[in-house]
Amino acid sequence: MLASLIAGLPSPTAAHQVGLSQGLYRVVAGADPAGGGESVAVTLTLARGELRNLAREVDQDGDGELSEVEVMLGATAIEAALVGGLRISVGERSCTPRFDGAALTEEDGLEIALRYACPPVTDPATATAGAESQRADPEPPGPPAAEGDGPALRIDFPALVDLGAHRHIARIVPPGGEEVSAERVLHRLRSQAQISLSPTSTPAKAPTSAPNPAPAKTPAPAPEPADSRADELTRRAGATTGDRAAASDGAPAPARPPVDRELAAYFTLGVEHILSGVDHLVFLLGLMIAGGRLREWALMITAFTVGHSASLALATLELWTPPSSIIEPLIAASIIYIGLENLLRVDPAALRRRWRLTLPFGFVHGFGFAGALAEVGIKGGDGAVAWVLALFNLGVEVGQLAALATMALVLRAAPQLSSPAAKRSISAAIALAGLAWLIARVL
Repeated sequence: MLASLIAGLPSPTAAHQVGLSQGLYRVVAGADPAGGGESVAVTLTLARGELRNLAREVDQDGDGELSEVEVMLGATAIEAALVGGLRISVGERSCTPRFDGAALTEEDGLEIALRYACPPVTDPATATAGAESQRADPEPPGPPAAEGDGPALRIDFPALVDLGAHRHIARIVPPGGEEVSAERVLHRLRSQAQISLSPTSTPAKAPTSAPNPAPAKTPAPAPEPADSRADELTRRAGATTGDRAAASDGAPAPARPPVDRELAAYFTLGVEHILSGVDHLVFLLGLMIAGGRLREWALMITAFTVGHSASLALATLELWTPPSSIIEPLIAASIIYIGLENLLRVDPAALRRRWRLTLPFGFVHGFGFAGALAEVGIKGGDGAVAWVLALFNLGVEVGQLAALATMALVLRAAPQLSSPAAKRSISAAIALAGLAWLIARVL
């Protein structure tokens, strides 16, 4: 029974689908002097299969794949699914959505562009306070603004309910900013988030960084837009000249603030990634079904862990990342090998040496794990990459141990599955599953 279940598992194209999406939410302040009239440019990146779950009619020929023509003709269906399924507000002001198009990306991705127009502030008291706050920004800095100052961006993503076990990484760029300042992880049980859009801490010291500032030239700056451009040029110049410019006027170089990130969410992401990776689970089952002593098992799992931890770090830190067109077939080939070795192995002593196989196989599988972090934009230059990597890897380990414990309990509860004939049947099914994945990933 278990063998037939395994043989029926592969939907080969979905064997390693993580159920992740990311959204870049770039808040742009309008020209309204009270600080209202913002717009939010949203770029959603998700797997094409996820869009089929939201708008099935886009796949017009029903072949389970999306083509550029189908995406173009299905624009109305995509707009209906996402414009109604993703709501944005700024400072309690609901924003009006506009669908700006969708396009296929590399691998199995899809990118959707939306823009939300937010109405200006209408309360005179709020408008006056906002105007005074803006006039006060160019003054010499006083105490830093408390967290929570400024309007709040609210993201409500009810469409996540229809995506099941899915994680959406929302990355927010505040008004006047160029870098992501906050990140939230949304899912069907928590489809809303509220992020404070604190005033940007753009240094107002551009005039002092100019050589030999003369008092006579101080009253004659360009209008405020020009000041903003000067500030921008100063920031870019600072990025190229390093600390030398800061040292010349005694001011410290501005440091990029850390991203407000929910680090614990990456632990959960690691657990879910290993448990949703059918190919990884089938590989672990191939190891489990062969049996062996506790010491042999400890060596195999330790070697597998060391292998995938090393490759996960290499890929996430952008030191070396082989293309997925190579890694995914290799993962399938490792499953075929384990199934065939279970069938053909004659020497029981080979179990004691199996850790020598699980070490390189773990190294290959780790690059598959790294794809989850790459999909949500975690890269080597990220200030919190060490914590993200550690928590994600810990989540993978916990999920892996949970899967192994469950398999062991099932095999113990059903002794017939541990008979030689059952082991051969299961191992044959494992090899066939790996072959199906290999063919699908090569073709």
